[in-house]
Amino acid sequence: MAFSTSLLRKDSQMNEFSAPRDDIELIVAKGSISAEDVEKVREVLFKDGINDRAGAESMFWLDQASATKDPAWKEFYVDSLTDYFIWKAEPAKHISPEDAQFLLDHVVKDGRVDGDTELELLVNIVHWADSCPESMALFVMEAVRDSILDPNAGAYGKERRPNVIDAVDVEILAMVIHARAGAGGFNVTREEAELLFELNNATIEAENHESWRDLFVEAVSNYLMFPNGAPVVRDAEESRR
Repeated sequence: MAFSTSLLRKDSQMNEFSAPRDDIELIVAKGSISAEDVEKVREVLFKDGINDRAGAESMFWLDQASATKDPAWKEFYVDSLTDYFIWKAEPAKHISPEDAQFLLDHVVKDGRVDGDTELELLVNIVHWADSCPESMALFVMEAVRDSILDPNAGAYGKERRPNVIDAVDVEILAMVIHARAGAGGFNVTREEAELLFELNNATIEAENHESWRDLFVEAVSNYLMFPNGAPVVRDAEESRR
C-alpha cells in the first residue's frame, strides 16, 4: 500500500472545530448518537456542511467515540463527508494524495477498514471521484476480500458464511472496478485481476452468488483485452486549466 494506516489520535488532533466544541463534547460524553443528535449536528453545527479538515475531524471523532448510533447517523456521516471530499475539493472530484492519506488515517485501524460505515464512505468517494490515488480503490477491494475470507475480522458481514461471495460483495467490487477513479479508470488493472483470481480460487467450491461469475469473467476479459490500461483520465491540474 502507498498509504500509511496509523489512526490519528483524537485527543491531539481536535484542537479546533468548525462547529462549537462544547456541543460536540456533550454528544461524545454520552457515548451515543440519537436521532435528535443527528438533527442537531445537521441543522445547527453543520448547517453549511463541512468546509475544512477541522470539521471533517469532528465528524470522525463523533463517529469513533460513539458506541451506539441512530441509523440516521450513517447516512448523514457518509453524505456529508462525501460532499466534503468530492465537491469541496480543489478542483472538485479530484482526491489529492494528501486528502486520501487524511481520509484513510481516520477510517483505517490496524491496517483494515474499521467498519461498514467507513467502507461505504470509501466506496462512495471512489465512485464519485474523477481521480484519486490508485491504492485507494485497491484498498476498498482488499476490504471486500478480507470480509469474504475472514468475516469476523472484516469490515462488514460479521455473521456471514466465510469463503462465500454474496451479492453485496459483487456489487461493491463492480462499483470500484468500473469507477472512473478506479486504479485503471473504466478498465481492469493487473492488480485488480489478481485480487479477483485470488477470490475465485478461494471460493471455487462455494455457493457464490450467481452474479459473481459474470463479474469475474467480464473483469478478467477486460484486463486481457486492455492490458495497458485505460486512457489517462484528466488529472487535477488539467481540470484547473
